[in-house]
Amino acid sequence: MTSDEFIVVLSAASDAQARQALLAAHPEHFCLDTVRALKSRADWAERDDARQALMIGRIAEELAESLDSDEARGYALWAQANAHDFLAEYEDAVKKYEQAAQLLLASGQALEAARTRIGQFHARMYLGQYEAAQALSELARPVFVAQGDVRSQATIDMNLGIMYVQLGQHSQALDYFQRAHLAYQALDDSLHAAFAQVNQANVLVLLDDFLGAEQLFAQARPVFEVADLRSTVAMVDHDIAFLQYAHGDYAEAFRTFERARTAFDALGMSERTAYIDVQESEVYLDLNLPEEALRLAERAEHTFREVKNHTEIALAQVDRALALARLGHPEQALTLLNHALDLFTSEGNEVWATHVDLHRAEVLSRMGERDQALAFAMHITEAYRRLGLKTKHAYASLLAADLFIEEGRWEDAQSWLQTTRDTLNGFATAWLTHRIEAGYGRVNEGMGNVPKALQHYRRAAETTEQMAVTLPAEEQRTAFIADKLAPYEGLVALTAPEYADEAFGWAERAKSRALVDLLAAGVHPRLRMKDKVDAIRAERLRTLREELNWFYTRLTRGAAPGETGPPAAGPEVWEKIQVREREVTALWRDLQAKHAEHLSLQRVTPLTVEEVQAGLTEGTALVEYFIARGQVVAFVLSRKAITAHPSVTSLAALRPLLEGLFFQLSKGQYGSPYFQRHRTALLAGIRDVLAQLYQALLAPLWPELADVEALIIVPHGPLHRLPFHALEVNGQPLIETHAVSYAPSAAVLKFCWDKPASSTAPPLLVGAPDDGIARVAEEVQTLTQLFPHATCLLGGDATFDRVCQLASSCGLLHFAAHGLFRPEAPLLSGIRLTDRWLAAQDVYDLELNASLVTLSACESGLGHVAGGDDLVGLVRGFLYAGAASILVSLWMVDDEAIARLMTEFYKVLLSGETKARALRQAQRAFWREYEHPYFWAPLELIGRER
Repeated sequence: MTSDEFIVVLSAASDAQARQALLAAHPEHFCLDTVRALKSRADWAERDDARQALMIGRIAEELAESLDSDEARGYALWAQANAHDFLAEYEDAVKKYEQAAQLLLASGQALEAARTRIGQFHARMYLGQYEAAQALSELARPVFVAQGDVRSQATIDMNLGIMYVQLGQHSQALDYFQRAHLAYQALDDSLHAAFAQVNQANVLVLLDDFLGAEQLFAQARPVFEVADLRSTVAMVDHDIAFLQYAHGDYAEAFRTFERARTAFDALGMSERTAYIDVQESEVYLDLNLPEEALRLAERAEHTFREVKNHTEIALAQVDRALALARLGHPEQALTLLNHALDLFTSEGNEVWATHVDLHRAEVLSRMGERDQALAFAMHITEAYRRLGLKTKHAYASLLAADLFIEEGRWEDAQSWLQTTRDTLNGFATAWLTHRIEAGYGRVNEGMGNVPKALQHYRRAAETTEQMAVTLPAEEQRTAFIADKLAPYEGLVALTAPEYADEAFGWAERAKSRALVDLLAAGVHPRLRMKDKVDAIRAERLRTLREELNWFYTRLTRGAAPGETGPPAAGPEVWEKIQVREREVTALWRDLQAKHAEHLSLQRVTPLTVEEVQAGLTEGTALVEYFIARGQVVAFVLSRKAITAHPSVTSLAALRPLLEGLFFQLSKGQYGSPYFQRHRTALLAGIRDVLAQLYQALLAPLWPELADVEALIIVPHGPLHRLPFHALEVNGQPLIETHAVSYAPSAAVLKFCWDKPASSTAPPLLVGAPDDGIARVAEEVQTLTQLFPHATCLLGGDATFDRVCQLASSCGLLHFAAHGLFRPEAPLLSGIRLTDRWLAAQDVYDLELNASLVTLSACESGLGHVAGGDDLVGLVRGFLYAGAASILVSLWMVDDEAIARLMTEFYKVLLSGETKARALRQAQRAFWREYEHPYFWAPLELIGRER
């Protein structure tokens, strides 16, 4: 048996006894050379399986003890130290490196002892012991020079380069990496030369040389693939993902991060996964998803604490701080930033100390401490200029400009904006460009140059839209736009007085863009499992959804499955719900981002006024609202004209009226006896606030609306919850004079208009009654009489699988069941079926051809208003699934009233009326009977009104 063959067999032996038997059978291998061979095998194995490498090192130690050789013990401990180092178990690594060095020195192996110093250098560096690491390099280098060991000198240079990166001294780091690369090339060692290239590339990214970094990554990665070094390939992918993120290519960055994470998870390399968590947390901060950024940063910090990596703990704390600041906890954020600053300052890491100061300035700005923030910003710009970090220098200059803008110091702001632009000097940094253009817009507007301000606002909006289309998951798109709406508001506010059509176009471009892009793509973002990691996540998603099904049921039924009585949901239940909702949301987002390639780069041509007008019938007007700079702008479109009303009211004046209305409506939940006792006072209170809302929102437009028969309302922001059809006009609700329907945006409405004509397929009626909604069965049975050819799923037949199976082949889909709106996790809002909840996430997987979907359930029309006024919830899900229109409720409904109202609506609809007019007639009849809008006005029609 050859030496190599023996090493393989010995490493695979089941236990110490089996290994002793092998050595006894092959005494020729019972020697020091076998220990050295085991170390070599361990060193090669560590990059793909460091646990296996550690085991081989322990086998080497067994053999060394049998040989009773200090030199052999030194090699065995060295192999174990290398494995501990690779596993980020740095304290164990340092201890064993030191033991190995002493044993090898005592055995007369000075060169080998010096080589152990290289590994010890690396471990001490990651423990933050930079001076000790530097001392080790000074101790080892003379030995390598004396022995002519060029390879070890190159390795020392590599480690010094890594240390200088940790210290933020990038130019020095780059010099050492380049020296190492030249040395490895001279040795014809392509593998280690590739490692040096990767390290150079990472420094070039920090120095904003993205093209140079990209070229080096492209040269190095194939070398590791050929060598089958899976963990190293994953490390390079992690670095490439960060480069893609720096480019602003979010979609590719997420996919590459995912590829690296999958590899690290499979190899059990938790610390490397934590590095990805830190990087992705920064991406999520850019995307305005601070909850997800906080989750990732906390997870990374926990991992780094386990391995006592103090520098990385501080980096994770910085991201935690930024997330907390955006979530409204600036004091906690400053505390964390101060902790991180102390660490970086003690290490002499000026770069990261400056980064922390930049973030402190941002937090102080959020807290309204502008003078202090400005002083920080001006100090930071000088530090970055001196350090040669151009994009960071530009970012800090931009922060100073923003602070001057907030104070109305236009000339100072303009000067700092120019500094920002000069610093970038042609760098392709879209993530800064949109802020620069928006800043110039504010400055020019402040200085009275409106035409130039408009030019800059247009460029800012265009850049934002170009960046948004690179995001694969719709939630990422909606969140990304949230803090980038100021240019749109400026464009609407400045053009509305004279150019109504242009102002309307910009208002539309700021609304429901993620949903419009989805509808335009014409594909479903289904989760198609491609690998084992996907399958594990999908199974976890299924388990969490099952748990949430039960918890949600506790919100509508008794304390446990099978119980009746009032819902039982104490604080502990809500905590369990929220923990699971956060995890489900994160899993869904990650899977969608990975599998939604078809949505990337999907950008819809902006809608024109003429396209909207072409879809309007005679006697119909579209009223679209847009809130810009605290003022409510209204547009009125008919087939022949468009007018803009730049300020019908202010948001400040509107908010107390909306709060008053929702308070009055909430009293309906106290029940019929309460209502009857306080009928007069309740009617007076709600009619007064409805009349005031009419005066604020419709009265300024009434001369244009009085003579039309139908209104399509496109709300904005808080107006999405307002029942416009119930507003009091001269003592009567709006439905007395107008049929009213709604749309998230005119662009979404056009997609609803463009759907094929109403299907002739039979209706599908779904009812899931329980003690809390006892009239559901009666409602569905009554509708069965109206639709004798309908398919009816009632009670035990109303299962999730049956609904999903039949939904695609019906022309009308009616649900009568419990509804649940989850504002914290809107994609989990749902309809209760017999066996589980049909959530918005599930609705995305339906393919509907229904002309109308009716959700006869509480709060089915509510949605979370995300960035860009994108509503996330059941309405969005059904629109995307293919429904032309949706009939939904805005609040907790009265069981008896809603059942009768639904029946009346369908009777009128079957007589030949349009959907909007049928709803109007049904509501008018119930208004006369009930008067209070709690009973007759919860329903609204969204989408195609005809």
